[in-house]
Amino acid sequence: MKVDFTAFLIVLILCFTLNCVLSFELDEPNEKWKIINFTDCWNVAENKSVLPGLVFDEQQENGSSTDCGKWDHKQNDTGPPWLLYMIDRDGNFFDGVIVSKKTIITYGFDKLRGNFKNKENIKIYGGQCDPSNNLSSLCFLKRNLLPTKVKILEKEANFSTFSLSLLKLENFQERTIIVLEIQDVQFSSSLKPVCLWNRGNQNDASEMFFAQDHSTRSLVEASFLAEEKCFNFKISQMECDLYGSTICIGHEKLIQSGFLLIKRDDRFDLRAVSDMNFETRSRYFDLLPFFRKIFAESRDIKILLEISPPPKRIDFGDSQSFEECGKITRRPKRDTADDIESLPFIHNGNNVTTKGKDPWHASLTLHTTIGPIYDFCGATLISKRALVTAAHCLYVVGNKRIKEAQMIEVTLGMLNALEIEDSRQFMRAKYYQLHPKYRHRQGTFKNDIALIIVENDSIKITEFVKPLCLWNNEYELEKIINMPAKVVGWGLTEEHIQPNILQEASVKIVSYEECLKKDPSFYSYNLRPNFNFCAGAPETGTNPCKGDSGGGLVMYNTHLGRFFLRGVVSSGKSRKVILARDADVEEIATCTPDVYTLFTDVTSYIQWIMENAPDINKGKLQN
Repeated sequence: MKVDFTAFLIVLILCFTLNCVLSFELDEPNEKWKIINFTDCWNVAENKSVLPGLVFDEQQENGSSTDCGKWDHKQNDTGPPWLLYMIDRDGNFFDGVIVSKKTIITYGFDKLRGNFKNKENIKIYGGQCDPSNNLSSLCFLKRNLLPTKVKILEKEANFSTFSLSLLKLENFQERTIIVLEIQDVQFSSSLKPVCLWNRGNQNDASEMFFAQDHSTRSLVEASFLAEEKCFNFKISQMECDLYGSTICIGHEKLIQSGFLLIKRDDRFDLRAVSDMNFETRSRYFDLLPFFRKIFAESRDIKILLEISPPPKRIDFGDSQSFEECGKITRRPKRDTADDIESLPFIHNGNNVTTKGKDPWHASLTLHTTIGPIYDFCGATLISKRALVTAAHCLYVVGNKRIKEAQMIEVTLGMLNALEIEDSRQFMRAKYYQLHPKYRHRQGTFKNDIALIIVENDSIKITEFVKPLCLWNNEYELEKIINMPAKVVGWGLTEEHIQPNILQEASVKIVSYEECLKKDPSFYSYNLRPNFNFCAGAPETGTNPCKGDSGGGLVMYNTHLGRFFLRGVVSSGKSRKVILARDADVEEIATCTPDVYTLFTDVTSYIQWIMENAPDINKGKLQN
């Protein structure tokens, strides 16, 4: 059979607009168009992958924009506030949805993806247009021309894995999900983002499905159907491959649906995009397998990375990582978990009143040609020669790495910086070692850990200078959530000054999920499960601050009567404050006290520490 190519293209474009089904006889049969019985596809559905939701909290906007999906669906005069229309210079028309201030999702046949490459010529319409202004250049289908442009077609994103057209034409058969970055827009009652689905792919009739009909710009309530309702008894092998990857819904009359949504309480979630529309039913592609890629392409919608199993535990035995580590001189009402729980704060804090209470904590001073920088970071003594600190502490102003280890002075046994104390010990670093996978320029603080090694016999173990034990318990974070811990340091106080007396803070460790909920944008970029974790007490303004980096998060084991190092102060969300002191006005960066601090999780690095720190006992790797 011969096909007129011009007429064929016209029919194809109409088919794309109407989401119709075309059927042609092909001169050269292709195996994927081979007709088979539908019953032969049942095993495909039975082997369908069960996918969990990519985010964990059904009530929060994790993975979506704040206040997303809220709209009274009975107000159908202008349609959902997330619905967008896009027109290129050739007059091609595309449906889209806005999912954040910077991100739009649309879809189409792969060949039409090229229309977006000339991104400067795409006009985007969204939000309610002023009815008094009927200029076609400003209004389209009651939508306002948005003052924004497509900035980047992120990596020319092509997430399609399915051939949708029943036509044997090269490069004209892929359906593509397209993620577009736009300039920031301001949300309003008539322009707001839709939520992204955050549950699994096990749909049932209890869900409230809505088809977005782009012909009427309204949402049409629909019902969930068994998937076989959208397939004929005799189908092609290609459709059989699709079975188990689509969602079928039913409706009362023919609609031209582009997107499928599910309503939960007062929110709408984007669930799928249209494949084919039939008279009283429609078939959709499940977007859940693509969401992780969509998140990766977006600059302002993020999710928590996958939580992989913790590393294998290293057991140091009864002697722990260093002989007599983690033990301090016992005093009344000291050295207990209750004592940690009642500590005051570093931010809004009080002084440490007992000398020798934190004998493993060290202050780092950097000696430069223009003078010393005191207490720029903290560190934790773990043996007679090795201290653990944060890797970023070994980079100074301008992100330049400290070249000479001898520039670093370590001070141990100090409580009051203004007093002459016999308990103090000073020594210069012999060398330092960054974790080999730390990448300072990437700014993510992943693998933010380092070792400082001092000369042999330069440290004397006393009542006021003692090593802390490396963690020798269960590694799973779930085992220590809400347990008390403490941090100490000479970082900035609430007055934005460095204290003279060592400050201490009582903090509690929280789950990855709880941390991400506090500030999804910040923590989705910086939180790396198993490599770091969150702790603090933001409800009371408790937080380590600038200058506390590198210090240890310490936990007490009542059974063993020892303190252990579980984390290293790594990073937190910063803010700028204007200080007016005397006649000077200065802007400085400081900590944000009402969020959590990120701590490098020592358990992922104990083997590296054991292999590189002198004098550490050689533990055994557990199976």
